Amino acid sequence: MSKKTFNALISRGFDSQLAQSIIDKGLTLNKLKQYHSEELLKLGIDKTKVESILSEQRPPIPSETVIKLLYESTRTCCICRDSSRSIIIHHIKEWHKSKDHNEENLVVLCLEHHNDAHTKKGLSLNLTEKEIRESKMKWINTVKNKDALTILGLGSQEFGGRWDYFNHNRIFEMYLNKKLNNFGYRTTYTVQQKNLINDLGTFSIEDEDKTQYYSFGDGFMLYYYMKELFDDVLKTIPLIDITDKYNREDIRALIRPGKYISFQGGFYFKDISNKSSGKNQRHFCYYQKNKIRMEFEFDAYETTSNSAWGSHLRGKKVITPICFVKSILENNGELIISLSCLAIGSYFLEHQYRKDNNDLLFVSHKFKSYFEEEFDEESE
Repeated sequence: MSKKTFNALISRGFDSQLAQSIIDKGLTLNKLKQYHSEELLKLGIDKTKVESILSEQRPPIPSETVIKLLYESTRTCCICRDSSRSIIIHHIKEWHKSKDHNEENLVVLCLEHHNDAHTKKGLSLNLTEKEIRESKMKWINTVKNKDALTILGLGSQEFGGRWDYFNHNRIFEMYLNKKLNNFGYRTTYTVQQKNLINDLGTFSIEDEDKTQYYSFGDGFMLYYYMKELFDDVLKTIPLIDITDKYNREDIRALIRPGKYISFQGGFYFKDISNKSSGKNQRHFCYYQKNKIRMEFEFDAYETTSNSAWGSHLRGKKVITPICFVKSILENNGELIISLSCLAIGSYFLEHQYRKDNNDLLFVSHKFKSYFEEEFDEESE
């Protein structure tokens, strides 16, 4: 409820500090509408906003737009980039002139720079429309890969994290399209000398009579090479981590077909091919909660170790998959997110929800969460 109230207040021109103080008092927007103007003023709400709440003369910014703006900016002013400051959503072209709530006309500013955007020095504004738009774009580009870098931190080998599955062809396609190279990888020279990779830095997944592809003498070395390559690819992806956004409102605002997402949680695995060696060992994987379901298939032959094949990706396990969104459909009240999986991570650090929607806390000793998570009962 507090998140919904926060977004409702922000969409009506409240700054984040005032919105939070109202929430801390146990108040919601509907409760505020039942107050008299004098009571609202005592809460620190200025007269203009009091009139807006009581009469709703100006329509609020759509909730999906608010969620997307706050996410893309990490709730931080694009001018000073100081995450400790209270923020407000500012109309670049003033509302009373533009009547425009579109995302292109909105920006997250701190109170100081919001004041600059409305204050004139001489004949011009202290902070011009052009400066705001340029700063907004630069800041969004700066932080767009933050979730991907966070996932890399959670999967640090220093704390035991590993990739248990790679969709090799899709990852190699991205590696080549992004014109990356393997010159700086620690393992490149060794795997080249062993003829495990070609001149492009990729390799073929040969169909053999074994449980998983990496099951050969130098398989561990090829895995480390592939990990370096995928980590490189992952750094280029504008990934959206929905672990703390697993609700319809956030998903509808942030997720579209074609986006890349990650999520840490307890997934169910099913073998749907009854095949135990070679290619096309089709396994089905899904997470379901609150009438939202994420699902994908993967080829278990492309798992990266015998442990991954036989234990880590079977039954019910906490994993951190990286996926491409294929479709989002609603069926009988359930939201179904169909995915194409790029990689599956296991034994990552336990994901702690963002503090102030900005940073993740890394808790290295909580590996027990991988065995103690409460799972929903599996539906038939």
